[in-house]
Amino acid sequence: MVTRRRILETVSGGALYALLGACAAPGITPDAGTMTTLRRVRVVALGPVPLELPPGMASAVAAQLPKPTVSAARGVAAFSGILMLIEMPEAMARSAEAGRAVTEQLGQGQAWSPQGIVAGHAATLLTATGREVSGPVEKPMPGVSVDDYRLSLGPFYKARGEWWNNTRSTVDYGSPDVANVDALVEIGMAYSAFFFGELIVYLDIKVVDPSTRKVIARARDYAHKPIGTPEAALKDEAAPFKQVFDEMATSLVRTMLPRVGLVPL
Repeated sequence: MVTRRRILETVSGGALYALLGACAAPGITPDAGTMTTLRRVRVVALGPVPLELPPGMASAVAAQLPKPTVSAARGVAAFSGILMLIEMPEAMARSAEAGRAVTEQLGQGQAWSPQGIVAGHAATLLTATGREVSGPVEKPMPGVSVDDYRLSLGPFYKARGEWWNNTRSTVDYGSPDVANVDALVEIGMAYSAFFFGELIVYLDIKVVDPSTRKVIARARDYAHKPIGTPEAALKDEAAPFKQVFDEMATSLVRTMLPRVGLVPL
């Protein structure tokens, strides 16, 4: 019998890319003594993170977006479901386009970004452990730009996988970024929506020694929760979508911080 977890991993492109890369390195268990010395930390959010949508959902998603405020939606709305079945590369391109359109809508009127939300929760929960926390600051995911995944999310997932596997930080830090901190807490993530009516959030956390750039702890996990249809999730300026995402982000961060040794001092 195929489990629900296996179904989610099979249909979600994010997990598929991870499985195809198949060489995802294991987590790094932190040294408890070392972690208690990390009293000043800086939270770093890596992005921008694209929203992954099922190819068959592009037109349905576009129908819920305000027009003409979301320019990417115009082409998506005209996309034919029949063409989608015939030309999968075109379908994937339209899906990427629809994902950008939804991301644009989510950020309208406020500085909303998925990596920013997750990293913000990390900063809040780390402060509650008794640490001095700065950030979150946003940095580009190493090895990829938005233009690289305009037609396919493959380059983003590849870059995320390479960042995760590296045992030294590859993030572009300047001197001010690493000054006066005991550790950098790098937040990597991915998310997908409307696969079987669910929102899936993947979260990676790495703790980095700022002086050597060595990764001293890392952990990753994911969660999923019903999100419903695009019509339901994206109504009222996407308030239902944002609420579910926020709840999942808080829960995942709270669960994972102890796994990288960031427990109360």
